[in-house]
Amino acid sequence: GEVLEADIVVSATGLTLQHNFPMSTMKVSVDGVPYDAPNHFVFRGCMLSGVPNLFYILGYTNASWTLRADMMARYFCDMINYLGRHGMGMLCPCADGVEESQAVPFNLSSGYVTRNRGRFPKLGGAQPWGTVQSFFSELWRFKVRTFSELQWIKFTPAAARVAA
Repeated sequence: GEVLEADIVVSATGLTLQHNFPMSTMKVSVDGVPYDAPNHFVFRGCMLSGVPNLFYILGYTNASWTLRADMMARYFCDMINYLGRHGMGMLCPCADGVEESQAVPFNLSSGYVTRNRGRFPKLGGAQPWGTVQSFFSELWRFKVRTFSELQWIKFTPAAARVAA
């Protein structure tokens, strides 16, 4: 090596996290109330409390992204099929009585995540209210579907849907 003289060194990534995860710049409201991420809880790492019929995919931060993405896609299809089989038109995780955890989103300790914690939905103190970063733990939960977490979800019959 040679020494390379520098006039200035910039030691920042410039990474800016979205303000309203996972909606980003979309303006979303539920029953006339604007969606604000910190007012909601993460359900199973793929749905949000109080936001009906919304599924999102977020892969693992410590393993292959597609491992979780594939599992979540199958889970979504199973939930949609469950709705159809039972004549339901809407599902919405309900976080009544859920205690907030102080865990950091995505199980990351990076400065850009910890500084922006208030931009994310809340994590609960116990499953299914959070995100698990373990393929084998989730494989058991999502492959052996008993839908035991359904006590946390409010369902609305298809006939009760209001036409827009």
